[in-house]
Amino acid sequence: MEVQEILLLSLLLQFVAIPATIFFGWLGGRWSQRGAINVALVLWIGVLMLMAGAEGRQGAIAVTLALGVVLGSTQSLLRSLFAGMVPVDRTSECFGFHTLVGRASAALGPLAFGVVSAGHRKPAHRDGVDCLLLHCRRDRPGVRETAAAVMV
Repeated sequence: MEVQEILLLSLLLQFVAIPATIFFGWLGGRWSQRGAINVALVLWIGVLMLMAGAEGRQGAIAVTLALGVVLGSTQSLLRSLFAGMVPVDRTSECFGFHTLVGRASAALGPLAFGVVSAGHRKPAHRDGVDCLLLHCRRDRPGVRETAAAVMV
């Protein structure tokens, strides 16, 4: 993809994310925040499956639209739920710690992933997918061959 196409997809993501976030905020007020979060998490499963199978320009557009629906929505719902759990007199302390942990994980997460990937023969994400698909049951004969066939 060219830079122009990536920029257009970024704009598309924002144009979808804004109304989706407003809708999920309404849904959280109408039902409950936890119910709306559960809906968003189910949608995340669909988005991840779509990302695994998407190909070509149409796949990129579909993934962008799906991500636009869930990215901002999930973040705003969870932040709102977190704000409701924090004591009023300790709001700045808790949100400051939340920000610190988020920034630390943004730095340490990729580092840990890289260290694990460098120490294995195959990319670390394949082990993660193997565990998700096969529930980490490697004691059965043919599990590694089945996972390899699924991943190819």
